[in-house]
Amino acid sequence: MVVLGVMIWSVRMIYPAYVEYSKTRIQLYEIEKRLLEQQKENENVRVRNHKLKTDLKAVERVAREKFGWSKSGEKIYDFSN
Repeated sequence: MVVLGVMIWSVRMIYPAYVEYSKTRIQLYEIEKRLLEQQKENENVRVRNHKLKTDLKAVERVAREKFGWSKSGEKIYDFSN
């Protein structure tokens, strides 16, 4: 009877800590997932930034897309609706 009482008492003491541990583990997984996504996005931004600093064609592409610039004699067609 005493052993059963000690086991029940042990479970009652450990269970709340286990529940908290499980919640924390789930939160950690979600945070790590967001961290990986941010790291990938940062790497993409670094690559794009490097291209804009070193590649004139990349600069031209951005100028055409973002600002609607064109070379003389070119026609610009706007398909964004």
